[in-house]
Amino acid sequence: MRLRGYDTLSVQPPRFRVRFAVMPTHLFGMAFCGLQVIPGNGQGSPIRTIYSCEAPPGTTWTIDSVGVAFFTPNPCRPSQGTGGAEDSLALIIDGVPAWFDTGYYSTPPAGLFGDWLYVTPDAVTPTQRKSWGKLKSHFR
Repeated sequence: MRLRGYDTLSVQPPRFRVRFAVMPTHLFGMAFCGLQVIPGNGQGSPIRTIYSCEAPPGTTWTIDSVGVAFFTPNPCRPSQGTGGAEDSLALIIDGVPAWFDTGYYSTPPAGLFGDWLYVTPDAVTPTQRKSWGKLKSHFR
């Protein structure tokens, strides 16, 4: 898992878009066939709610009744060594810092591999979406 950054979507209620990538090569060049993202409380982070997700065309996402997000590419993405990786995934959550346990699915019979994603306020620079005019007036 590789954190790409996060954006502040709103402050009331708090909503953050956490952008991340799945790089299959760390699993010995196996294909990427699915990912589950489970809110956790690692590093003292409170458990965060996943409100929505984003994925590129060809990858579907769902959130189950207990708040676990699932990303499913169709077809499976080849290993990065052969040109494939899923690098445009995002979670919409209610706060930072945040910890997520993840389960990476590859082609059978490989099964499930565990990993984690930790989002800290100082790991990346948060941005709040504003118009160019509002940004210019803020810094004058």
